[in-house]
Amino acid sequence: MTAKVSAVTEMQAVVWGEAAGGGFALRPQPMPIPGPGEVRLRVAAAALNYSDLLLARGRYTLASPVAGIEAAGIIDAIGPDVTDWKVGDRVCALSDGGAQAEWLCARADHLMPWPERLGAAEAACLPEAMATIWSNLVDLGGMARGQTLLVHGASGGMGSFAVEAGHAMGLTVIACSSPSKAEFVRSLGADHVIDAREPETLADDVLRLTAGRGTDLILDVMGASHLPANVAAAAMDGRIVVIGLMGGPEAQAPLGKMMGKRLTLFTTSLRDRPVAAKARIIAGARQDLLPLVETGALTPRIARRFPLAEVAEAHRFMESRGHLGKIVLETQTYPKGTPDT
Repeated sequence: MTAKVSAVTEMQAVVWGEAAGGGFALRPQPMPIPGPGEVRLRVAAAALNYSDLLLARGRYTLASPVAGIEAAGIIDAIGPDVTDWKVGDRVCALSDGGAQAEWLCARADHLMPWPERLGAAEAACLPEAMATIWSNLVDLGGMARGQTLLVHGASGGMGSFAVEAGHAMGLTVIACSSPSKAEFVRSLGADHVIDAREPETLADDVLRLTAGRGTDLILDVMGASHLPANVAAAAMDGRIVVIGLMGGPEAQAPLGKMMGKRLTLFTTSLRDRPVAAKARIIAGARQDLLPLVETGALTPRIARRFPLAEVAEAHRFMESRGHLGKIVLETQTYPKGTPDT
């Protein structure tokens, strides 16, 4: 079933790069039309991510001239070969661009249900975080009850979700955060909070907290600056998963120490994976993590909401790095549990 053809031919969208004359800008764009295997949703909210800052600096690209990789909204049109969703369904979407707009076309197998207990802003933060946590910690990292998890950048959008997910899944969570954000991180379920801005103290703190054993699993957004410290902090047969390079891309790996501990080092990204791989990740996240969201054990934390038209201010706020949780651009208002179609 498809929605009636809309008389609307244009929408407002956040464009980047040449389309924006540099940086980001709100511009009219053609209304997207869903192709085979796609749906179109009227976007209620779209989340900002660190990749948006990289996009503005020319260090990241998207398949679409429109920014944004995750959103929540209501399906208003169905493309050919879509059988699992219908017009009117409330969904969260993972996309390779296009999310920061009034309408978005996304692959049907890259969607998950919008939980009824969440508002639009919270729902918009689910796809990227859930896909990242499941693919890196559950699928690759083997995260399991009783293990110890170390999370870098624990007060940010991804880190805060990882802390809460680890706590909900029965792990001991050691969170890296500045002292001014420690109370917030503890409220997410962190068992310990350490100040890892200076990597020289990281391993000593972790070993002290684990009676000299080290941590089983590390989620790292820093990269080069913290690799030696992560190796020193890891337990035997530990896993280090690098998902960001805020501390630089070039590192000298201490291979001897890594072999001595039988460590596994993963470096991963989500956006450039094949569409089938993303579909598998979304399916895994729906199975293992979505129930935790639906019961309230796992909830995205919102730092601040901005109207879509205030995208420049939203970026300035993100650049300040003073936020706790995710930053969201809102386009529509939908009550919790009440589709507004």
